[in-house]
Amino acid sequence: MTPMTTTVYTASNSRGFLVEWYLRELGQKVNVKSFDLAKGEQRHSEFLVVNPFGKVPALHESDDGGWTLFESGAILMYLAEKYDPKYPKDIRGRAKVAQWMLFANSTLAEAVSIESLREEQQGQVLQGLEKHLSENEFLLGNDFSVADFVVGGTLAYASMMHEPKLDPSPYPRTAAYKEHAIAHCHRKMVAP
Repeated sequence: MTPMTTTVYTASNSRGFLVEWYLRELGQKVNVKSFDLAKGEQRHSEFLVVNPFGKVPALHESDDGGWTLFESGAILMYLAEKYDPKYPKDIRGRAKVAQWMLFANSTLAEAVSIESLREEQQGQVLQGLEKHLSENEFLLGNDFSVADFVVGGTLAYASMMHEPKLDPSPYPRTAAYKEHAIAHCHRKMVAP
């Protein structure tokens, strides 16, 4: 019987890095297939079978005839449920994880990335995050979780792509949280 393989389809400057970070955090072996988006490699017919929208990240597992999943949040929640022993078993705990992941992919991402919304929303969103982090070491308490991968990764990505427009310095806990997330995830990316 052929062992199952997991392939992550990604591209530089995409949310695929979150999936890679998380799989490495979980100690899971993964094949990485990176596309050059400028060349349109993600629109090749072989990949459109994995994600008909031609977007990354996407995940393919080879067991049971093959199985695919797209959208970073869905992929991360699936991986958390499948591999992460710290992933909540109760419905309310899982809802809290989903809350923070959806916050990162919508509210936070819009506030720090969309120029027309940045001035109006960024301060309020970062202030709310600052308040939460002043009462909690991480989003769900004392352990770095899949939700932290997504929120911390979104902050890191926005800082790289939108400096100096994203200035977390008025929010010291949020700034420290972002740096911790970067350091935590970087260790996992460079580990053998």
